[in-house]
Amino acid sequence: MPAPPAKSSISGTPTNAVANGGFAAFWDYVTGLLGMSGNAADARTALGAAAESHNHAASEITTGDLAAARIANALNASGSAPLYACRAWVSFNGQGTVAIRAAGNVLGITDNGVGSYTVNLSTAMPDGNYAAVVTTTVFGATNTYASKGASAVPVRTFSTAGALTDYDDVNVAVFR
Repeated sequence: MPAPPAKSSISGTPTNAVANGGFAAFWDYVTGLLGMSGNAADARTALGAAAESHNHAASEITTGDLAAARIANALNASGSAPLYACRAWVSFNGQGTVAIRAAGNVLGITDNGVGSYTVNLSTAMPDGNYAAVVTTTVFGATNTYASKGASAVPVRTFSTAGALTDYDDVNVAVFR
């Protein structure tokens, strides 16, 4: 399993990890704290190994309160509200030749024309009942997603005047 990134590259806190390196640095920070590579199987293995080293059954750690507390602590989350993970995310340049800057669980982006893209997921969601958040760098622009499928998220980006528009910074996050 990978070692966490050097503290100097992220200044040691989740907030600074995002500010200094974006989502990819934050993901590296969190998975490094948990001793994981970032996929679910490694998470279960890492948390299960921690349980066995403390004389707990692996199932108690991967599904119980101890796992939730460990993850919440790593994410600096407080309170009793449940945590729901981002299941896929991408930051890409939507102008000219579409180019992914960084992503998690995204196979690629299809450019369907001006202001219209499809985010293709590496691992499908169980169904289309997820929330997708779309942002661009333009204040007041409207960003939407169309009818969602389990393995693809159709995304539309609009200008403040309501016309489909390409932007140089488009970000999509999928939560379920």
